[in-house]
Amino acid sequence: MRSKRILAIWITLFFASFLDSPGAVFLPVNQPEYQFIYDLSRRAEIAGRHHDYFFSVAPYNLEKANPNYPLSGLLFGTDNSHISTFAFFSDDFRSAKNERARSYESIRGGVIARPHDRIFVYTNFLLDEKMHGDPGYTGKKWRGLAGEIENSFIAYNAGNLDILLGRFSSCWGPAAQSLIFSSTARPMDALSFRFQWKKILFTYQFGKLSRTDTSGAFDNRFFAGHRIDFRPLGNLRIGLFETVVFGGPGRTVDLTYLNPIMFYHAVQLNENVDDNTFLGFDFDWYINNRHKLYGQLMVDDIQVDNEAVGDQEPDEIGYQIGFHSIDLFRRFDIRVEYLKITNRTYNQKQPRNRYENRGALIGHAFGPDGDRLEVAITRWFGIDQRCSLDLSYQRKGEGRYNDIWTEPWEDYNGDYTEPFPTGVIEKRLKSSLQAAGFCKDLAFVNFEAGLEHIENFDNISGENRTVPFVNLRFSLIFHHLLKID
Repeated sequence: MRSKRILAIWITLFFASFLDSPGAVFLPVNQPEYQFIYDLSRRAEIAGRHHDYFFSVAPYNLEKANPNYPLSGLLFGTDNSHISTFAFFSDDFRSAKNERARSYESIRGGVIARPHDRIFVYTNFLLDEKMHGDPGYTGKKWRGLAGEIENSFIAYNAGNLDILLGRFSSCWGPAAQSLIFSSTARPMDALSFRFQWKKILFTYQFGKLSRTDTSGAFDNRFFAGHRIDFRPLGNLRIGLFETVVFGGPGRTVDLTYLNPIMFYHAVQLNENVDDNTFLGFDFDWYINNRHKLYGQLMVDDIQVDNEAVGDQEPDEIGYQIGFHSIDLFRRFDIRVEYLKITNRTYNQKQPRNRYENRGALIGHAFGPDGDRLEVAITRWFGIDQRCSLDLSYQRKGEGRYNDIWTEPWEDYNGDYTEPFPTGVIEKRLKSSLQAAGFCKDLAFVNFEAGLEHIENFDNISGENRTVPFVNLRFSLIFHHLLKID
């Protein structure tokens, strides 16, 4: 009887949320042209134009976030009588001192369909010259190009309920780059849903990760994660999250991790299974509809006791904290952010439990064993163009997320400590000017020119360089509505 009452409540909430729905438009977060649009959404977030929407989980539903975007014809022109076909022909060019100039071509093409206002379908293929030389890429190659179905998902919105199924990228947290789910990560084959109940948002995602080859046997790998966001005050959002990477030879979907409200770390401890869990929280604090203070803390592994030799393992954590102000004067913005990720974070003694998918980190692309301070001053020209001055200083140790796991504390007498960052430290001081924007929805340009001073390049002691550089991304955009009646 109790289960029937719970089911009846969920059905009632579902159909109640179906009423007065604004519709569904979900844009992938992993494409450079679309990341420009997400930056516009974050400005609208700070300006307080959409108080009832949570910007902590992407892909955003752009119908709710802010429909005034570039490429509006591509995104919002479809209906149940039309589908939108599109293509991006892009060239990424880089020239730097003492390096051969490089140019990588890519082609994206796909279809957007909206058979119903609340149903959104997006699929695209990618042919990429740069991916051809990526050691993490394991797919087919053809005439200097690597190819894949990059995104392919169906999204459903029923007011306060969003469901996504297929291949897509996610981003969890207050910044464009999240510690737990980065917008630059390779798309994941997954099921995700989020449900908003007044000032609370609950999110869940379950996905299949790329397999690992261990001694000739494939390890199946999976991902599960959930988070809850709430607003204790109108201008304060707090989010709590937990994720787990698990798998093994012959291991299949674990029903325990399919439970969206289960505490995964407790399961791992109580059932004595060697899975890799991550915990953390993040927040946004909005001030006067012009400023946002934000931060995120992620804990991979932290030692509470000090009784056994294994308790000497250094903590594996990451955090970022930032401040973003908009319209300081005449559409000038400023953003300051500090990031730190300790050594061995995202790694684990079992390769199948590393926080990666298809040869790339699921978490922050910066990776472990380093820190970075960034300052960006941006001038916006409408919704289509911007210019910015970017300054950054970073330190990067020798640790990598895919290093062979070592435990030096096991052979150490006394309290084990290690420096941060570890080994020979590469230091980079970078300054650049950047201009980016759309030209009448026909082209996208991102131009950057600057200077980078590097000490101990590639973690080689004494290898110092001063490198002027130029980066250019140019995309021609084609889209056309096809009538299907």
